[in-house]
Amino acid sequence: MDVDRSGAAHLEFIDTSRVRWAHVELSIRELSRMDKLITAMQDGAAEAAAAFEGPTVVRCTLRGNGPLHRDLQRDGMADELLEQLQAVLPAETVRIATGPELDFESLARTESMISDFLKLADHALEDPDLRQKLMDNLGPLFRRKN
Repeated sequence: MDVDRSGAAHLEFIDTSRVRWAHVELSIRELSRMDKLITAMQDGAAEAAAAFEGPTVVRCTLRGNGPLHRDLQRDGMADELLEQLQAVLPAETVRIATGPELDFESLARTESMISDFLKLADHALEDPDLRQKLMDNLGPLFRRKN
């Protein structure tokens, strides 16, 4: 800290951490092969580590919907991915929070509340008033914390 002649304090940040924790979050949406996922995880971890001069420990979360979801649900997959990540740098966890690939066309053809909502959303793309009304009504649901 430095104090000028008028008595105003000027703070200076001094990084004292010896190890940096980094969180890497990846979507599986565009990935169809496990080797591509592993490469993306390792590249993301290396990029996070490059932002800090000292050692970095990584936490990784996999999100999104896609074809890899089924493979990621196998027993022990998080541990296998953690080992692959640890081949590049220290890693604490790999968390899998993915979902199956969605076929919106098939869902829209069903007789369900989901198909009704998809049709309404499709109409809202063309109608600005409907789109605004839909956003106003759905807004509180997305702001709600569980």
